[in-house]
Amino acid sequence: MAKLTAPVVTWWNYDAKTQVTDPSNTTNTIEYGITGSPYDFGIVDAGYVPSEEDFHHFLVWNNKDSMDYAPTMEDVTIGIKDSEGDNGNITGKEVWAINGDTKWFQAFSPTLGETSTNFAQIGADITHPIGSGTGITTHPDVLSGTTTTWSASVAYNIGDIIAPTVDNGFVYEVISAGTTLPTEPTWSTEDLAEFKEEELGNLQYRTVKKERSAPTNNQDRILGGENNGSYAEAKANFAHVTMKIVVPSSARAGRQDIKVRTSYRFV
Repeated sequence: MAKLTAPVVTWWNYDAKTQVTDPSNTTNTIEYGITGSPYDFGIVDAGYVPSEEDFHHFLVWNNKDSMDYAPTMEDVTIGIKDSEGDNGNITGKEVWAINGDTKWFQAFSPTLGETSTNFAQIGADITHPIGSGTGITTHPDVLSGTTTTWSASVAYNIGDIIAPTVDNGFVYEVISAGTTLPTEPTWSTEDLAEFKEEELGNLQYRTVKKERSAPTNNQDRILGGENNGSYAEAKANFAHVTMKIVVPSSARAGRQDIKVRTSYRFV
């Protein structure tokens, strides 16, 4: 596992069909944006009031399907800029969807416990919080059962994932190969801490949480921990965003090119 220096943000589809019972559901299989195809919001008639089937859904991922560790995206928001990253008010290049007091785009985040009653306008300098909420991501090696329970006088190699004999909520990645001592060490419970089995020994571990989730008092985060890219098993690594477009009846006709953006900070 490498510790990355920044979040790795990608956008994926969410299919509003029933997640469990509809076999044609395609959630989390189509990527949009920089490495995927641009998303087409289609043609929207002025004055039309969108219903639920007109809503647009996205999953905003941090470090999808990776055994590396990326920093947490904190204070995450979603917003819209014009195609040049401005507020849609450049003379001759006006983007009416975001240029004005009424923004055409509205959004909420189901993973933050919001519903369609929480739709809020976004565009230009107006953004809306999103996050993974109370979602939990389980370490891929824990899910696959490929961890090895610690034993005395056993040689371990770099990349081996070791579990203590008594579960403490962590597993331990070997980052320097060596042989265990006759006595089990006192395991670190500081996430991502590195330590040796003995001060002068060669065997060295990195502490890794078996499950990761955002603090309950700060859920507008998207974690970047190790994950298998699964919608069901890596819920702390993505935010679900729902959007709709409400075009005023007085709107001008024409093509509107926009950029849907996330804003965040990380340490």
